[in-house]
Amino acid sequence: AGLLPAKVAHELIGFAGVALGVLMFSGPLASVQVILRDCSASSLPIGFTLATVANCLLWVAYGALSIHDPLVWGPNVAGLVASAMQLGLYLKYGENEGGCEVYYGDI
Repeated sequence: AGLLPAKVAHELIGFAGVALGVLMFSGPLASVQVILRDCSASSLPIGFTLATVANCLLWVAYGALSIHDPLVWGPNVAGLVASAMQLGLYLKYGENEGGCEVYYGDI
């Protein structure tokens, strides 16, 4: 980026950061199929999920309200949505080690 004009370098590094941030935030969602199959969210890192919710809330607020930079608030909105989905799965299924038989009971 040192060989590019400052504005181009800023945008290039910003978009690379956006892409990597969205990938990082949505990584745990790869286990959704396993969670739904097993009726257990034990494969979700709940500490990471809660930290991501707090992190994204703060960066969205700062990016949108203070510096008005979509390269800051944009990926963090995506991270907030992804982490909220993870948190929802955790709240629904918890760390149910008994699988769907225990979750649904005798149907």
